[in-house]
Amino acid sequence: MVSDGWSTIEVRECIVRTVDIYWLAGIVEGEGCFHSSKKTPTISIGLTDLDIIYKIRRILNDNRRISQYKNRPGSLGTKTLYRLRYSGHKAVSIMFTLYSLLGSRRKLKIKEVINIWRTSRKVKAWSIK
Repeated sequence: MVSDGWSTIEVRECIVRTVDIYWLAGIVEGEGCFHSSKKTPTISIGLTDLDIIYKIRRILNDNRRISQYKNRPGSLGTKTLYRLRYSGHKAVSIMFTLYSLLGSRRKLKIKEVINIWRTSRKVKAWSIK
């Protein structure tokens, strides 16, 4: 706990191992989606393995709500889909962290999403050339 006399803030350490960043890049490359939602950068990751979703949350030091989608009877596949969604500054920081580890198609999409966001908000320091 840190106290400045006016307020108290709980400080949590977050040390992410390099191997976890590489692992996360592989998951996002295969199962992630980068897009703009109302000009806000967004990352969605959808999987049928809940343990992997929990590992992603642990790596990102996040307790975000996990969305759950059950397939309708008679549809293809019977497994429940679990989805995490990050938007805004959190999504941008994830994009920049993983950028150099991703394939060219994902890099191009990240550039597109960041440039839409940068242009709409006049954010100059975050552009990718």
